Amino acid sequence: MGLLYLSRPAVLHAGSLRGIGWHPVRYVSVEHGGRRLTVSVDDVDPYRDCHGLTVTGRLSGTQVKELTRHVGEAWRLLVTWAPNRAAEIAAGLSSITLLRGGIGHPSLSATSEDAFGGFATTMPLNGVELAGTMIHEFSHSKLAALNSLTPLAWPGSSAVYYAPWRPDPRPLVPLLHGIFAFSAVAMWWRDLLAHPALAGDAVWPFALLRAQLRRALCQVGDDEPHLTAAGRRLVTALRSTVADLDGERVTGHVERQALRAIADADTRYRAVTARPQVGGGSSSHSKRR
Repeated sequence: MGLLYLSRPAVLHAGSLRGIGWHPVRYVSVEHGGRRLTVSVDDVDPYRDCHGLTVTGRLSGTQVKELTRHVGEAWRLLVTWAPNRAAEIAAGLSSITLLRGGIGHPSLSATSEDAFGGFATTMPLNGVELAGTMIHEFSHSKLAALNSLTPLAWPGSSAVYYAPWRPDPRPLVPLLHGIFAFSAVAMWWRDLLAHPALAGDAVWPFALLRAQLRRALCQVGDDEPHLTAAGRRLVTALRSTVADLDGERVTGHVERQALRAIADADTRYRAVTARPQVGGGSSSHSKRR
């Protein structure tokens, strides 16, 4: 409901939850095309700093208005260009926590596997960025919930894998998280390739993500010993998704740029880890979320 600051001990009643010292949870509610999205803006919960990142304090009215504007723009894009994605976000996304950021600092976002439907993010630059963040982070929520019900990998494995979107090796489940979330974002960029004003901006992130997904998936072979049956079904579905993405044509120049970016990332990774890349099924892999 909110947070109440008291200057001295007091007996509380319903009427206490207003006036000076009372900081209610505020909500952003936007509608487009007959579909509504309502999420809480969590800037009072003392447990909202569960991501290992610094959260903001209480947002000003101006900040809430700015966030509302970005949510509204993101929602219009999602409802118009990715209606199925919008439907699941409306049903499952419930809370936004803002992280501290600033000019010159990269955008950050995170999801806690123990807080389904909530995510944290720095103040987005615009609705396009926020829509991608919402898709990405809610994908993590979905997969975390699935993994808690039906484990995707056998426990106890020390194998690590290469994730082209990160410089550090990753365990198997975080790698699957990254592939699952980024495949959803890649589909979002593909949707925007049909947008008359945003298509030009969508080509590069789509091509790069698609190349990264191919590279990440090639490490998880059909004989991967650390996957459970559920994990194998997931990987099969992800292969089908990436194959579908491969059906989208981009210019040869952009595709070559994406492949060069992957090659450069591979080189940097080998330099950092100081060990050769190993294919799927080995006890030495690299990965990332």
